[in-house]
Amino acid sequence: MDLLQELLFLVFQVDGKLDTTAMLRLTDNKAAGIEGITCSYNPDDEDYRDGYVTIDYWLGIEDETQYIEKEKFYNALSNLCDKHLEINLEDGEKIRKYLYKIKNDLKI
Repeated sequence: MDLLQELLFLVFQVDGKLDTTAMLRLTDNKAAGIEGITCSYNPDDEDYRDGYVTIDYWLGIEDETQYIEKEKFYNALSNLCDKHLEINLEDGEKIRKYLYKIKNDLKI
């Protein structure tokens, strides 16, 4: 598993299941996360870079920031959602709606 996949698991999964609430927060204010890790593409965030999604996380003493190209981020999130939907078909409409909004927000 690469770093991006690991970070997305931390932001968007709870108890081994996709956290659709985190996806909703991302679509509402363009930021999501839990204590220790956040994901954002909000231009008002201090770490914002045009064309990228920012993932900030804290490992021990140091803060880390990863800038992920928006297309790469979206594709990885979409793959994570596809895996979730293989088991949880009932979430399909809601997740497709969130992915559509995120894709439009990212302008890809």
